[in-house]
Amino acid sequence: EYDWNWLDAARHFEKSISLNPSNAKAHERYATYLQSLGRFDDALEERKLALDLDPLSVFRVADVGYPLYFAGKNDEAIRAFRSALDLDSRFFWSHLWIGQVKISQRQYTEAVVEIERALDQSNRNTRVLATLGNAYGLAGRTADAQLILDELRARDAGVRLGLLPGARLRRPRHAGSRDRTSRQGDRRAPALSDPSESRAAVSQSALGHALSAGSTPHRFFNKPVRR
Repeated sequence: EYDWNWLDAARHFEKSISLNPSNAKAHERYATYLQSLGRFDDALEERKLALDLDPLSVFRVADVGYPLYFAGKNDEAIRAFRSALDLDSRFFWSHLWIGQVKISQRQYTEAVVEIERALDQSNRNTRVLATLGNAYGLAGRTADAQLILDELRARDAGVRLGLLPGARLRRPRHAGSRDRTSRQGDRRAPALSDPSESRAAVSQSALGHALSAGSTPHRFFNKPVRR
């Protein structure tokens, strides 16, 4: 269970950093907190500090792209994700997030290429699989999207029967007003609302939306910021 106490969380992050300013993980986690508040510039600064402290980490390099993406700075985000690929060409998360940037730009064919690479390199990771299905649906490749939906349903059945490990996530309660959340929430990282739902089950729901909604990106996969 979580307390959802955002002010106390901030104090703990700041205390952690004050006790050990050289802890890259502390800066990275604080950046994630700041992103949840829509403080993308501050989050970017923290992620850059983490990168300075751990410059050979492919994760730290890619992390710089997240606040840029959520702030709608797509070209800069793609550069950050590609920089991670320069360190490790099989870092599939970069291909996934480049694909998500392309989805937000409605460049669905390019998105599919990137996410297919991520899927090949990730041993068919569920998150990647669902995102690819969404991209297929948006690109008009409904037959391919349906195949992925069928696979996700089969995975979910395995989780419910105890044949496969399940993943449980919760939807974070974001701080700030309803209006602020509605403006910025579409580019937050996806999360699940019901802890009893498996990752595959919620992926099915988002993918089903893509199949039925045509060219309208679902917010589970992060719509672009409208300025």
